[in-house]
Amino acid sequence: MRTKTYMPGFKNSQKMRIILRKGGTTVGLYMTVKDIVFNFATTGASEAAYEALYFLAKLRKLEKDAGGLVPTGFCRTCKEFEVQLDLV
Repeated sequence: MRTKTYMPGFKNSQKMRIILRKGGTTVGLYMTVKDIVFNFATTGASEAAYEALYFLAKLRKLEKDAGGLVPTGFCRTCKEFEVQLDLV
């Protein structure tokens, strides 16, 4: 039986670097896709990280279908957080 994929286009064990910034506080973490989905203490940070991961998955699919260069990271504002997400 297969394990459910939490984010289409990524393996659950895919490692990522995520940096969350809100106000003057910055937190950087190395996490897997499964960690991003399940291991945040606050709902706001969890939603921002999940939204960023989902956005990266959509970008990667669009570029792959168009035959372009597939992005490995980006930076944007999600749920009051500035989020930088990069594949490791």
